Amino acid sequence: MLLGALTLLNATEAHAEDAHAAPAYTAQAQDSARAIIGVSRGALLVPGGEAEERLRLSTPGRFATRRRGSDFITGRSAGTRAPIIDITWLAPDVRTVYNSDLPFSINEGALWAGRGTNLLVTTGVAIAAGPLHVQVAPQFTRSDNQRFQVIPFPQNTTTPARSVWAHPFYPPNSSIDLPLRPGPDLLERTIAGQSRVSLALPGIALGASTENRWWGPTIRHPLVLGAGGEGFPHLFLETRDGIRTPLGVFRSEWLLGALRESPVFDDDPTNDARSLNGMHLSLTPAADSALTIGIMRTVMGNAPTDTIRTAIDVFRSVAPSDTSRSQITALFAQYAFPAAGFEAWVEWARFSQPASMTDLLEYPGHSQGYTFGLQWSRPTRAGRVRLAAEATNTEPDASMRVRAVPIAYTSAAVPQGFTHRGRMLAHPLGPGSSGQWFTADLFASRIRVGVSAGRIRWNNGVLWTPRIPQLKLEDITLHGGARASIRIGPERLASRVGVEYTSGVRLSYLFQSKLLDWSSGRNGGVDLPNRTLAVTWSTVAFR
Repeated sequence: MLLGALTLLNATEAHAEDAHAAPAYTAQAQDSARAIIGVSRGALLVPGGEAEERLRLSTPGRFATRRRGSDFITGRSAGTRAPIIDITWLAPDVRTVYNSDLPFSINEGALWAGRGTNLLVTTGVAIAAGPLHVQVAPQFTRSDNQRFQVIPFPQNTTTPARSVWAHPFYPPNSSIDLPLRPGPDLLERTIAGQSRVSLALPGIALGASTENRWWGPTIRHPLVLGAGGEGFPHLFLETRDGIRTPLGVFRSEWLLGALRESPVFDDDPTNDARSLNGMHLSLTPAADSALTIGIMRTVMGNAPTDTIRTAIDVFRSVAPSDTSRSQITALFAQYAFPAAGFEAWVEWARFSQPASMTDLLEYPGHSQGYTFGLQWSRPTRAGRVRLAAEATNTEPDASMRVRAVPIAYTSAAVPQGFTHRGRMLAHPLGPGSSGQWFTADLFASRIRVGVSAGRIRWNNGVLWTPRIPQLKLEDITLHGGARASIRIGPERLASRVGVEYTSGVRLSYLFQSKLLDWSSGRNGGVDLPNRTLAVTWSTVAFR
């Protein structure tokens, strides 16, 4: 039974369960000698981490459709074939984040980087034997979760009753399980993390996993699935290297997952489990291999994953009036010029299914969200220079003047919205928000240095609703920072120590602002500075 398989994977969060490693990026040579058992050292390609960044720079367009938290690189010596039983020790990836005044957590996966010191450790082992791949890569997280100002959820206003820690801006009808602070206590957890078990068949692979899945070509703000929170337990069926046809190369992935509510959402134990069925399909046309286009869709149901019916939700219509399901449908495209070191991409999503073709043509932007970005790099004597930028907008569109617009990632049918254990399934900006980000870096063999800047407008979907009384200013974060890393040891699978410092300010925090003088436009309110220091110890194998 589907529920039994998913429950087995999610049953114990105190220790790692079944897992799988798909050694998608291995260096293997073909020679006649083949050992029965081989042991090597490897490193996980953490989504958004430096190893992944270097790999993407080496081959623009490589991550056009998907990334997985279980992907890894191996340090097996050139000139040897993979052994019959291939054991790879996945070197620890350790990340510590300190926030001075407010939580600030961008694509940290399982780590909630709250105020104070936060720690994420990932390690494990991968075993491949013929078509069977098993990876156990648990993650340990610890967060001080120090006190900071929050607005409590109004009590005795909903049925079932919600926790005081629930997000105050998202009551029923536009609801989401996204607490400003996950309770008052120190947080410590050990979870299955980037674990996976799979069976490789001709052209496809199937299995079960708790890994993060990142769909689409974005670098920082994926619209459907990403590393805004921890991975969720799911079954999957995916193409391995693509299916070649006269039209081009098709790649696809189907998954059926089980989502859980956070411990600080509501008092109803009957709605803690939900289903998520998703699929993406992409095509790299034979006429132009630099182009990749695709479609992604996820459908979330308000009942556990315990029937075959939930496995085909992604193929079913979800009307705006549906009382048991919500959906996200997105299109994406990426164009890459490897010789020029350039790639550009776009994702466009709708959070409400059109009622008809007429509705789509009349209001094409209704409930839309989009991300577009580009990356350019060029080798120099000092190393490879990289410039990249990305912009995302999921705020309500102009159709709100004539009709109700659902706030992105919230749901009237499923109170928890598109979250798992109180964290976003997609990008970390949150519902009805927007953000822009720019970075400039130099990647050399031994070092990496860079600077970045960004802007986030939080929760703007509720600004003009009765939930925000009176006229308020927008809640905006401005941030900038610098980062550097250095290689320790020989180049092949060397360890790297990275340091990143970010200084920011949160203006009109939680819309706590007031117009002091109408004639001059002078405002006052709660503006909070924040400083973030992140230190990472990881393994990187590429220049």
